[in-house]
Amino acid sequence: MVLGNIIGKLESSKIFIEWHNQNTSYYLVHAFVMIDPKVKQDWQIGYYDKEKDNIVTFDVGKKIVQNPESEVFKKSGIVNKLDLNKVKVDFNKALKISENFVKKHYPAYAISKKIFILQNLEKLLWNITFISGSFETLNIKIDAVEGKVVFHNLTKIFSFETSLKSNSNS
Repeated sequence: MVLGNIIGKLESSKIFIEWHNQNTSYYLVHAFVMIDPKVKQDWQIGYYDKEKDNIVTFDVGKKIVQNPESEVFKKSGIVNKLDLNKVKVDFNKALKISENFVKKHYPAYAISKKIFILQNLEKLLWNITFISGSFETLNIKIDAVEGKVVFHNLTKIFSFETSLKSNSNS
């Protein structure tokens, strides 16, 4: 998957051109895809307007679909522009780096879903979340210029033990 081709397909589509002609202040901020054998793998491409502090996303697959404008999930400030020309690590390389990292550092981790977001969080990053069947998430951030893992964290989403204890007291 070449992300530049996906965004090129979007930005040359009639639906995007008509929307962007009316919304010229919006700029590219993220590319998102979830890989799950049970779900289609359309990319979601996001554009942000700092004056409105809103985002518009487009699903890019066989068909291009514009989603309604929505609020942005962020701590504060504005959302940084995503400059694809500066990205040196493409999706396939980020996938390979992250999977090799999991094999080396988390060999028992069984991945069921993979979520990839390319975004600019003060630096260009592939923000990757792997979800296991045992209710754990592994977040890995890869520098999209240098290809180095700059962060990783394993978190339990849900604890069966805690849930069973609270239910047994009922």
